[in-house]
Amino acid sequence: MNPEHAAREAVDRIGDGGEPFSTREFATELGCRPDAAVTNLEALAERGVVKGKELPSGNRVWWRDGDRERNDDSQFHSLVEEVEEYAIFMLDPDGYIATWNKGAEKIKGYTAEEVIGEHFSKFYTEADAEAGVPEHHREIAAERGRTEYEGYRVRKDGTRFWANVVITALWTDDGELRGFTKVTRDMTERRATKQRLKEERDLIEQALETVPVGIAVVRSDGTFVRANSRVTDRLGIEESKLDRYTVQSWDLYDEDDESIPPDDRPFARVAETGDPVVDFRCQFHLEGEGRRWLSMNVAPIDDGDGIDRLVYAIDDITEQKERTDQLLRERNQTERLLETSPVGIYVQDADGEILLANRRAQELLGLSEEELREKSDDADEWRTLDADGEPLADGESPAARVHATGETVYDEEIAIEKPDGERLWLSISAGPVYGPDGELERVISTGEDITDLKQREHELERRRSELETELSEILGRVSDAFFALDDDWRFTHVNDRAEDILPESGEAVLERRFWDVLPTATETVMWEEFHAAMDTQEPTNFELNDERLGIWIEMNAYPSETGLSVYFHDITDRKERERRLEQFASIVSHDLRNPLSIAQMYLAEAEMNGRESDFEEVKRAHERMERIIRNLLRMAQNKETAIEPNDVPLSSVVERAWNHVKTFDATLSVEDAMPTVLADEDRLRTVFENLFRNAVEHGGEDVAVLVGALSDGFFVEDDGTGIPPDERSEVFDYGHTSGNGTGYGLTIVTECVEDHGWEIDVTESSSGGARFEIRGVTEGSTRTRPR
Repeated sequence: MNPEHAAREAVDRIGDGGEPFSTREFATELGCRPDAAVTNLEALAERGVVKGKELPSGNRVWWRDGDRERNDDSQFHSLVEEVEEYAIFMLDPDGYIATWNKGAEKIKGYTAEEVIGEHFSKFYTEADAEAGVPEHHREIAAERGRTEYEGYRVRKDGTRFWANVVITALWTDDGELRGFTKVTRDMTERRATKQRLKEERDLIEQALETVPVGIAVVRSDGTFVRANSRVTDRLGIEESKLDRYTVQSWDLYDEDDESIPPDDRPFARVAETGDPVVDFRCQFHLEGEGRRWLSMNVAPIDDGDGIDRLVYAIDDITEQKERTDQLLRERNQTERLLETSPVGIYVQDADGEILLANRRAQELLGLSEEELREKSDDADEWRTLDADGEPLADGESPAARVHATGETVYDEEIAIEKPDGERLWLSISAGPVYGPDGELERVISTGEDITDLKQREHELERRRSELETELSEILGRVSDAFFALDDDWRFTHVNDRAEDILPESGEAVLERRFWDVLPTATETVMWEEFHAAMDTQEPTNFELNDERLGIWIEMNAYPSETGLSVYFHDITDRKERERRLEQFASIVSHDLRNPLSIAQMYLAEAEMNGRESDFEEVKRAHERMERIIRNLLRMAQNKETAIEPNDVPLSSVVERAWNHVKTFDATLSVEDAMPTVLADEDRLRTVFENLFRNAVEHGGEDVAVLVGALSDGFFVEDDGTGIPPDERSEVFDYGHTSGNGTGYGLTIVTECVEDHGWEIDVTESSSGGARFEIRGVTEGSTRTRPR
């Protein structure tokens, strides 16, 4: 059908009675859009078919043109009267209400009877009325013919609403102001909706600018609709020039720095498939910064007729990519370290299940990682033992304790006993790994094979025990008292002899500090000597008068890095002998010097009278006596005596010594082939003289004396009464006597023998008398100085 003909028929159907109709009514009747209805009606108006009029609200009404007058005021007023969507009323020139339609009553709440004749300012707020706003708007309308504005108005019940107001001035043909039309529309909901939309738009704008990723909207041709600052800043795009760019103008690169073809990019893929693209990773070249890694999420917006726009979410993941790559490198490095580590490493989850076992762990146990995870058929035959070889109870292994307590275990020794009985000793360390929520996620255990070390340790322990036993036996047999201290001065060993001198038993002092056991020792020379020995690591020897025990003690201390070994013995008897010997020597030297002085005087007189040859022997005897006295004094004063070793034939020394002590009835026999020895002749003669005197004094004047050679020395024996066995150890003591002698003869013999480095002992002769043996004697011509 012809479009104009269809429009005429629509007018005939709705305007047959001459009533006005609106544009929307016509559009509904014709079945077209409102803008198309306006076009058709304006065309019909040009042909005189219809006429139209614009209302104060801005809307238009239409009616058919004919013989009847359809535009009279009564019909128009009737039309206005029935409008409910708008408050439409007229004002007189002074602003007083003259008419009131249904819309006004509905919107403002007043009936016509309540408001006609009232001033229109009563609909304004009190503040606006006092400020003269109503009169101001009326004056503007009178001046300009029309004014439109928005503001709050007040209903009859006192509530306020937001209104759109249009005031239009009405004039007569003579130019006289007839009054005003006032059209008020309630815009409260629209204003709220508009405000809400504005807030939502502002919120979206704010969100777009604050989200940590770039957001952009592009059209189906790839041009930008909008983009937040993260896109413009990150991609180097000026916001004012955004419309010059398209997403297809970007240069994107893949992992290998190769350019990504346009068809493989997210825009083309979404446009082709209609499906979103998630986490598309690529490189983008940014001026001044080089290549940056981007992650793109692209989603389509479909308006029902196809994809109209696309939304891009773009995130710069350069740092994240670098961290990921670094973590990947570190993980690969860690995996290589795990596999090449000489220490067994295995990882368990929170339930105790094995997640990983490195190559060394598999080698140690002889099981594959799969077998460790799934547990072998003979798993029940494997046993875990503690450091003492005792089975570990369930939950007592290092890893199990970490699972239970969350605390790290360090260097704990355990043994794993395989089904064949072989024991593998391990040093285990285990530690927890916690997740972000603070819960235990993993337990990592390391095991180092210490089987060989453990075997050596057991062997060393066994050997140490044996050595301690041997040492205890040896130290128990040491004739001197002995104790050992560690580097903290604690007793570690005490032999039986030491217990006789210490204030407490050996068992009581073990592991106690020496200075606590003997607190008074801190005030003696012992403190200084012991500390000096430890500081210098040099042995020391000293004598100490123990007033507590009333004895003299000689101590020898030998330091080491681990402590001090101390040997000591009671030298009270020796000190007493030395005291008595010194006293004796002083007396003897005094008594001898007096007759010697007289003899010296006579010898001097004889020399002056020319009788020197008569006294030569006396002179030699005098000189020898002087040497004896000097040596005796030095010996008594515990000073080193001077010896002058030379080759001395024993037979000649024996003969001269016998001549000084022989009696008429005593006899001397000397074995053949007596050796020549290295000795001080005077001291050696003193030895024989005192041994001969001892034989005569104890065996009688008719005693028979025999001198003979030994393989390393010589002997002197007699046929006298001998020395009882229980007295033999005392005959060499200072002042010991069992007859008429002084008791110092054998003491002098002992000193002379020891000065040469020899040893002397007494036993029974073949005839029942006394036999003295001197050993350790060096033969002559060797020129070896004695000890």
